[in-house]
Amino acid sequence: MTDRPNHLRVLLVEDNPGDARLLQEQLADANRSSAGVRYDATVVDRLEAALQQLEEFAFDVVLLDLTLPDASGTETCRRLLEHVPACPPVIVLTGNADHRAATDAVAAGAQDYLVKGTFDTDLLMRSIEYARERHRARLQLEQALARETEIVDRLQELDRLKTRFVAMASHELRTPLASIAGFSATLRERWEATTDEDRLAYIRIIDDQSARLTRLVDDLLVLSRIESGSLDASPGEVSLHDVVQAVVTDLDAHERGIEVSVEPSVRVLVDPDHLEQMLLNYMSNALKYGDAPITVQSRPHGDSYVDVLVRDRGDGVPDDVAPLLFEEFVRGRGHSAARIPGTGLGLSIVRGLARAQGGDAWHEPNEPSGSVFALRLPTAPT
Repeated sequence: MTDRPNHLRVLLVEDNPGDARLLQEQLADANRSSAGVRYDATVVDRLEAALQQLEEFAFDVVLLDLTLPDASGTETCRRLLEHVPACPPVIVLTGNADHRAATDAVAAGAQDYLVKGTFDTDLLMRSIEYARERHRARLQLEQALARETEIVDRLQELDRLKTRFVAMASHELRTPLASIAGFSATLRERWEATTDEDRLAYIRIIDDQSARLTRLVDDLLVLSRIESGSLDASPGEVSLHDVVQAVVTDLDAHERGIEVSVEPSVRVLVDPDHLEQMLLNYMSNALKYGDAPITVQSRPHGDSYVDVLVRDRGDGVPDDVAPLLFEEFVRGRGHSAARIPGTGLGLSIVRGLARAQGGDAWHEPNEPSGSVFALRLPTAPT
């Protein structure tokens, strides 16, 4: 059993009937050879007709006369290549006096050129084969360059983000460190002249700033693991209601106005520590920035997910801050935000933890006022 011949569709663009007939006969001779390739030729005599054919049909190679009734010289090839972005390989056909135009056409993107009346069937077949090989190599090179460009752009973006991250982290770290260093120096240098009441006040400030520094370092470590893809997660089947209630208890949130409306039967497939961290961030933010009533609700999303919604009736998120909420070091929910301690990393950590477990996190306005901070989590199979 012999293999079926490889069919190649050839678009012949030639307005001289004699030259067109000769090329058709050479292609017919090639079909009768034992090369295993069959050439199916379509002949047109205008550039516009060639463009229409290339828009409607797939061709493997174009044999293009550079002198046509509606186009001439290198411009013929250039118009063809510009009009058809995914153009097949082009071999230009010239007369004896048109070598300059032919080489210019190759420089413009044609793969080869042939001088009419100087080539036989074998040379035509080799030219078509080489043109197709060069065309494939050119496409592969362009794809490789595009991938490299994309990689370089991504690396530059990562470098920009790293520089910004380091600058912001350094700024945030300096603030508690300056307080610790300043009050420590005051105690060391003026211990005898400082009252017991002031000493205790300074020590409390040092203790508070040390705790703030510890939280910031912990947040930075979690965020770095998320961004590097090395987050240590242990997903398991967890009762959403139980974790929500545990966080509410930790925050003394019942007395502070958080209402829970989560079905006890809802079970999610997440790391329990990460779930607690995400909910703790959302609820503590609602208590700090929002107003009552604050509610925690759940609702199914399709068959495999559940949405957890933390609603408040505060001032809401300013329009200029909302698109940036889940980026690092972004803070601001109303005019009081600057007076409330925080690192600006919490929401970016929430989104990173959620996405690491196949979910997501987002914000939307509450109606008629306030904010909704939402988590989408995979549910445990039933």
